[in-house]
Amino acid sequence: MTSSLRIRRTAALRTPTQRLDIKLSNAAIFGEIMRARGYTVRTLTESVGHVLIRKRSKARISKSTIGHLRSGARSTVNQDVAMAIAELFGLPANALFTPKDSKRPRGMGDASGPLYIAATSHMGACGKVL
Repeated sequence: MTSSLRIRRTAALRTPTQRLDIKLSNAAIFGEIMRARGYTVRTLTESVGHVLIRKRSKARISKSTIGHLRSGARSTVNQDVAMAIAELFGLPANALFTPKDSKRPRGMGDASGPLYIAATSHMGACGKVL
């Protein structure tokens, strides 16, 4: 059995589970707080990483995630990451973030994603494969 078949089979067995992502309230304010506290994307990423390690969290952070939060290209993060950012900024977490409930498993795209479009492009109006 090839690895691609294993990957497809694993993805097909996933079931939606409820997970809690934390949504950034305002990207512009996030960027202003970063500047006011003297953080760059790199230094905030490193500091958040240290807090996550200290708290023994499985969550990870990357420079691109922090950059996307600042620019507004991304608005959600893991709860542990949100708490670490709030701790470093010296603010309560609810000053920057609000809970966002999601019922899709991690790694599964939404209905407008390319995988969904490719899978449904061979279906007729009633959902049967053409």
